[in-house]
Amino acid sequence: MSCRERRSSYICVSLMVSELWGLRLTRTVHKGYSTGRAQRDVCNITLSTERFTMQFQGFPLTFLSILILQVQSNLAETVCNGRVNLVVAMDSSSSLTSIQFLQIKNFTAKGLLKRFTQTNSIATVSFADNVEIVTDFGELNSDEIMMYNSNRDYHTRIDFAIGNMTDMMSNSSILDQSVPKVALILTDGKSTSGIELLHQSAMYADRNNVYVMAIGVGEEVNLSPTELDNMTHGINEHQQIIPYRDLTKSVDQVVEQICYLSQNGPLRTGAIRGRYLLTIVFDVTIQSLDLTKQLIAKLLEYIQYENPSVNLIIASVTDGPNSIGRFDEASSQLEVLKFIEHMTTSSHQHFDAVAAYDKVESDFLYAPSDSSNIALFITDKPIQTDDFTYTQNYFKTKSESNKVDVLFVGVGSAVSPDSSLALSGFRVAHRIIASNTSVLTSGLNNIIRAIGTEVLKYPVPVNVSHEAFHGPAEILIGYSNCPHMFNIEKFNRYNKFLENVVRNIHMGPDNVQLTLATYCTGINYVTSIKDYVITFHVPFGLQRGGVITQLQWTTENVIREVLDVYDEVESDVKIAIVIISDPFMEEDLTGLLKEADDENILIMPLALYHDNATKEGIEEKVNKMSTAVPPLFVSWTDLRSNGVVQTMNILGKYLTGNRNDILISASSMNLNDDLLKNNLKLYVRELQNVNNRETSSTLEQKMITDIQLYSRNMLNDNVRNMHAGLHGILMSFLFSEDPTENRIGFVISRGSSSSPSLTLSTARLLQDANIQMFALGYGVDGTRDRELSLITGDEARITKLTSASDIIGAMNSVKNMMESVNLDTDKATHISVALDTSLNVTDTDVKNLKVMINMFIKLWSNGKNLYLTFGQFNRHYYPEFVRQAISDTTHTEMMQRVYSFERQSPRDSSHQVSRTPQALPLHITIRSLHQTMKAMGSPGSSQVVVMMFDKEPVDILLTDIAIREARLDNVHFVTIPIGIDSYPDTFTYTLPLYSLGDVSSNAMGTLNVTLQSVLPQGQLDVIFALDADSLISNEVMNWMKVATQFLTSGMSSRFSKYGVFTFSDQIKEVVDFSDYQSGNLVSYLKSISGFARHPSIQPKPSVVINKLHSLIDTSMSTAAKIGLILIDDDTDNDKDLQSFSTEAWEKGLNLISIGVGKHVDQQEVTSIARFQSDHYLQLRDWDTLNTDGFSWAIQTFQKLEPLHLYVKETVPPVTTPSTTPSVPDTTVVLEECSGVVDIAFAMDASGSLTTQMFNAIKLTVANTIANMKLSNNDVRVRGIVTFDDTVQEVAEDINDKVLLRELIFGAVHTKGMTKIDLAITRLTEYLLLEPKRNARRIGVVITDGKSMKPQKTREAAAAAVRNNVTMVAMGIGGPTDISYTELMDVANNVTDNFLWLKTLQSFLENGTKVLHERICSVTKGQDLITTTAPPVVTKDPNSPEELCARCSCIGRVTVSDPSDCSIYHVCQDSKYVATEYCDPDKFWDTVSQSCQLPMFANCAYDSCHLRPDGYNYTTLRLLDEKRCDQFYTCLNGRTKKLCTCGERLADDVMIHRKYDPLSDHCVDDLDGECFTIIDNRHQKITTPETWVCYLRATSSKYSFINLKTNAVQKCPENLVYSSDKCSCVEESSPREDICLANVDLQFNKRSMQFWNVTLSDGQGVFDGKSVVSIKRLAGHYAHDFAVRVSLKTDSEQDMTLFENANCQETNLPSIKVYVKRALRSMAIIAQIKTAHGFVKFQLQSTALFRGYQTTLTLAAKAHKVAMWTSYRVAGTDPETRETDITLDLPAEQHLHCDSPLSLGSGGDPSLRPFKGTIDFFQWYYSCLPEDVADYFNRA
Repeated sequence: MSCRERRSSYICVSLMVSELWGLRLTRTVHKGYSTGRAQRDVCNITLSTERFTMQFQGFPLTFLSILILQVQSNLAETVCNGRVNLVVAMDSSSSLTSIQFLQIKNFTAKGLLKRFTQTNSIATVSFADNVEIVTDFGELNSDEIMMYNSNRDYHTRIDFAIGNMTDMMSNSSILDQSVPKVALILTDGKSTSGIELLHQSAMYADRNNVYVMAIGVGEEVNLSPTELDNMTHGINEHQQIIPYRDLTKSVDQVVEQICYLSQNGPLRTGAIRGRYLLTIVFDVTIQSLDLTKQLIAKLLEYIQYENPSVNLIIASVTDGPNSIGRFDEASSQLEVLKFIEHMTTSSHQHFDAVAAYDKVESDFLYAPSDSSNIALFITDKPIQTDDFTYTQNYFKTKSESNKVDVLFVGVGSAVSPDSSLALSGFRVAHRIIASNTSVLTSGLNNIIRAIGTEVLKYPVPVNVSHEAFHGPAEILIGYSNCPHMFNIEKFNRYNKFLENVVRNIHMGPDNVQLTLATYCTGINYVTSIKDYVITFHVPFGLQRGGVITQLQWTTENVIREVLDVYDEVESDVKIAIVIISDPFMEEDLTGLLKEADDENILIMPLALYHDNATKEGIEEKVNKMSTAVPPLFVSWTDLRSNGVVQTMNILGKYLTGNRNDILISASSMNLNDDLLKNNLKLYVRELQNVNNRETSSTLEQKMITDIQLYSRNMLNDNVRNMHAGLHGILMSFLFSEDPTENRIGFVISRGSSSSPSLTLSTARLLQDANIQMFALGYGVDGTRDRELSLITGDEARITKLTSASDIIGAMNSVKNMMESVNLDTDKATHISVALDTSLNVTDTDVKNLKVMINMFIKLWSNGKNLYLTFGQFNRHYYPEFVRQAISDTTHTEMMQRVYSFERQSPRDSSHQVSRTPQALPLHITIRSLHQTMKAMGSPGSSQVVVMMFDKEPVDILLTDIAIREARLDNVHFVTIPIGIDSYPDTFTYTLPLYSLGDVSSNAMGTLNVTLQSVLPQGQLDVIFALDADSLISNEVMNWMKVATQFLTSGMSSRFSKYGVFTFSDQIKEVVDFSDYQSGNLVSYLKSISGFARHPSIQPKPSVVINKLHSLIDTSMSTAAKIGLILIDDDTDNDKDLQSFSTEAWEKGLNLISIGVGKHVDQQEVTSIARFQSDHYLQLRDWDTLNTDGFSWAIQTFQKLEPLHLYVKETVPPVTTPSTTPSVPDTTVVLEECSGVVDIAFAMDASGSLTTQMFNAIKLTVANTIANMKLSNNDVRVRGIVTFDDTVQEVAEDINDKVLLRELIFGAVHTKGMTKIDLAITRLTEYLLLEPKRNARRIGVVITDGKSMKPQKTREAAAAAVRNNVTMVAMGIGGPTDISYTELMDVANNVTDNFLWLKTLQSFLENGTKVLHERICSVTKGQDLITTTAPPVVTKDPNSPEELCARCSCIGRVTVSDPSDCSIYHVCQDSKYVATEYCDPDKFWDTVSQSCQLPMFANCAYDSCHLRPDGYNYTTLRLLDEKRCDQFYTCLNGRTKKLCTCGERLADDVMIHRKYDPLSDHCVDDLDGECFTIIDNRHQKITTPETWVCYLRATSSKYSFINLKTNAVQKCPENLVYSSDKCSCVEESSPREDICLANVDLQFNKRSMQFWNVTLSDGQGVFDGKSVVSIKRLAGHYAHDFAVRVSLKTDSEQDMTLFENANCQETNLPSIKVYVKRALRSMAIIAQIKTAHGFVKFQLQSTALFRGYQTTLTLAAKAHKVAMWTSYRVAGTDPETRETDITLDLPAEQHLHCDSPLSLGSGGDPSLRPFKGTIDFFQWYYSCLPEDVADYFNRA
């Protein structure tokens, strides 16, 4: 035991006063007799004036003035036997009193240091402005510490103390540096050096492996938490705050924490519990291997394996079967230890942290979202620092995106503290350095400390005996809550039910996504996980985190899918990341993108390119899209790290809604398995992890808070109606005595409004009333601040305070704002203040605000002619006083009234158990009629709405606001409340109830006169709106009908338009609002007489089911989609319930229902659940909802099937109770199939299958085998497998039917992706086990969906047929779910061998029979013709079979294909197995046995062998795959890369290009067909169509020079070389060759305006913003070229004329021409970049300077370059040569460059774009114009 416990009896110690001041101590010790007695029974203390007297067991003892009594009763002292280098620093600054410094010294000398047995390694120092050593190492003496007196400086330099202690321990010659070092700080205040120096000193200590511990001492410690964290690096165990009185009591705790850091000290106790994934990856030298295994073994002792499950992964950075082990709670510790025992280490010299993380990354990606993910790295090697910045960013990204906490343990001195710190995210608490001798004690303690602080405790289910539901699932729960039927008791029970559900559901993006809502005639959301996490949608599956794209999808298809998916998604922000990885040009997407913009869908193109490939084609494609979100260009290698960060940097400013959705979809034109698996899927997964940081516990708390907030709002508790406060301000001015006064409104609020839209409406009324608004907000609330900005109309009129206590800040701000207001000083000024007193405004806030307002009053009392209105608001507005004058004599009384006012309760005192049956709030009806009248009113007429109703409005304030808003638009509301006299200021005319019986002409005449007096003059557009609620009385309805008829008849002469509406929960037309027709008066009156009440409002659960459709996305493709509907009332024959339920079940949704109460319609409850008894529950007693109902719901969730996204079963309408098709284990008896047959089965086990479907497949295979005659001489079952993205063996070569049936039913549903080719390959291997057996071979594949690689499926099926295997394909699913073409490929296009059953029911009923019949037919030999491979006539020496036969190989090897390095063949013992393909841009490397870039691949058949640089070629594979525009290019005798031709512009049309192998150029693709190549082995002949010729004429017409080989060749006899034909032809009569420009821009076509060039008189006008950019065209030119441009300019700026941007190839040039203004001329400068640098030359043009039309020619021929100008003064004048220059160019290879040509602008920021006119621009590179050729001949 390293820590010794010693027990002492009661001890009383006396100290003389002189001893307290530093003299030698004497002690009198007496031991008590009983350790169990209380302290007061041992020492009896009495106090006299001069001395203490203690009666100790009958012995009197006297002491002087001060007695220090240390008594311990039955307590254990902690003594540390471990070795530790320790320095204690005591704060001696002047902020401590002498007594306090004495207490610190006493704590150090008498308490702390006495507990360490190894004292030679302990020293003490004091510090203030500097540091002084009190006792050095080896000189520890308690008396010297007690006697030490400090100079007591003012400053507190903690940074000096840490630095000096670090140096003392690091430089001491007597200390063992392998022993842990600890610096302990005892201080009472803040460091005067500042936080930065303190942090630097702490990091200095850390670099020297010194642990800093800090104790803040005192009753009111000034030491800030930030400083404590900086000193101790945030390690909670290393920081304490201890009052002086508790110093002695805290010794044990301090000693314990120091001892945990010591060598050979005690180990921590306790255990690591919770849901977490702990991975341990080590890479150590052989010397430290055993030590590392011991460390891991000791660590395992701390892990508690219990529910929730624990996952442990142990790995080494090596390869092999024992390099990684995965363990869970089912694994025994002995099993783990045995695995560790056999682990080895690597021979690497450095620790590769990235490789270590990659070893276990996939485990983190698929870990539960709520688990604590910890990566623990252990090494004693230096860290690989070749690219340390990359490593640092890599770990930062991983830690954030995968939510992984990285812990790093360095053993020994080889590990750098600085470099290792970056791996742990610069958290010192997670980086542990220990010596070999300390790692098993202090090292282990630090690991336990770090892990223990990070593990999240999994929430334990409450009030339930079962386990929590973990999902995965998406759940929508809805309960009825109609306002007119509101019942508090029911409402509270429902909310309690929801809270219990939330507490027992494990929520998260990968677990359960829960949404809660109420319903009546519509749906109202209470809370949703989507409010707190970004919802991701990934079309076409996401089974294990990743993307599966629809094969051969174009970008257009993807965007259409985006629109479809988002069509039913309810979200504030909808973003679509459209991944584009190919440069293939597609049709115009403008229309689709416009449609996305109209739907408020933000599209962000994510362009992916390979590191060594050009991205120009992708750039061009993406730039054409013009999307709302800027595109992101990322390489494939950076996608998982920087790509995620850059994505969120771009999207961050768009993710501003409460609900944000991100959809990710990709076109698959250029994707393969490796890109999907290793890059794209992980990118999506990490993107999800970055955005979904909420844990299950935080989501639980937030959603419960939402439920409670919703409850408070419904019960009218926590309401902040800011519009009520604004309305109060408005009223105070409208009822003012002085309408000309200056009006200032001032609102003070803590939070945002409960009704933002109403707040904005009221703000508009204030603006229209010319009220200048100011606002004050306190506390942090961005939503509130935005509202206040809209209220005031000016950000400068808002005061923002951190709290209500900042009264000085408020005063200064308000004073400045008031001074900025332009007031008419001759008029009175009226200020109206509205104060927020809603529930979350605390009483302390109210007190501070009272003081603040009183300070305002005092400030305003200095003004003249000022009046004040003051009121408070929460639900309503409550005025305290209105328009009181402020003066020196009144302000004191006014301040007293403010100080004494009582806050009003926001609760609605009139709230009853059941609300007033008001169906539709009156203000909503008013707003609707207002908009109708505003839109349809006729010009020249006044718009009037006459409303009659008999119920008080739900909110009179909102009603008043709605009426005033309408009045602003000149829509007049005449309101007639019947029997309501409470609001005379709002309503026009109140009808007493006793008047209802009087419908006489006199009464109606009086009503007519009254209304006429308030109506506008002239013609009227009138709508009569009558209350038609179901509860309205007959008497009221009769009166409204008579009154409306009388008013219609009496006022009709003034009507322009006329209509009659009724309203309740909706507004209905009785008389259509249209032009009034006097001839229809009788018809109008009849319609009024005949209208009836609206039907009563009943809750409609169908609206919840309808919303369930939004759950059908593939963000959780294997999740159950569940709708739980709670019903408690008759739904009044909800006609949509049956159809909506049926549709939901057809789409794979799970509906369950709970009916509560005695009035529930049993038929409706059961029909929702499709009459399945386990899907509904009937509860008659409300008290059982939160017991039986709650438990049933959780247990039912756990039983439900996930949504099957691929098979949409057709379910007939339910008319009678039925059940889901079951899968009974029954044998179907049929006629036995017999014959010499070998058969093998492959059963699809992918995630797209439901459990029922998978069980049905197993049953079908088992029953089929049961009806076969199995024996060695008949049918033999060679193998049975299941498959997803891997193949799992079920049985091999077994003829026992009973055993086979057991094995089949025991097959596991693995739920991966679908790869049919793997299954076919395995079946073929089974069927070839006994080749000498003369048996027919049958392979059966049963699947439900499409595979990842149809091409590979086709190849695998063809290989099976070549081996005489008859393939039978059996599909289950609808036509949109399976691939008919692919399954026909499996069946070798034999229709009879393709069996298709479209529903689960059909499969269960007919599957066995259909499959049995097909197999029996094959056993009888009916398909031998179709399945036998055609006979081989001759043997191709380069066929795969011959290549494998010649390899003489043993085992499994690969051989390259001689015709194409991207193809290779797999051989097994010299026999051909399969052909595999790399991507075309990669070659098979026979050394690494992987696909590599061509430059790095070892391929013996590389076509560039012995070829010159720049040689290009194509292959049969490229031609067969229609990759006509691609070709390979050579460099240094090896294939450099795969190139692409691209497109060119001709006559406003973009023409696709294709590669011509004979001319070795890209030519126009006019027919969509590839050129073939001359190949002696395959006998294919080319038909060339040349574009640019590599052949050049010589001085002899009978020969030519090949520019690729620089060799002169002779034409065949009697033939001459023709430059026009680029070949040798028959000699004809001489004629003059015409050289045409390859690029000829004449600026005479409207299409040129595409480049923003204005056309005028056949010239292009460049205005300094114009640019012509021709991509993938002008970069193709040889050394012989000519450029001509005719231009004119009067600009005096330096300008770019044209340039060819830098080429991608390293050694090839580009061209740039620009002009600079000189004194009396214009300098034209040309710059040509070559492999040897730049050739730069210039000439001076006076003509261009003078504004003449100048033609510039730049040309090159035979390694010479020249430039000259000519000009004409007038348009018809001949051109005059001006000046020229000629230079030599270096001899280099032919230029072949894909860069774009830019005319009028360039990339040089020092040059401005060209400004002037250009007549034409021409570029020649197929030939040279005659004058150019003549020039060079003379040069």
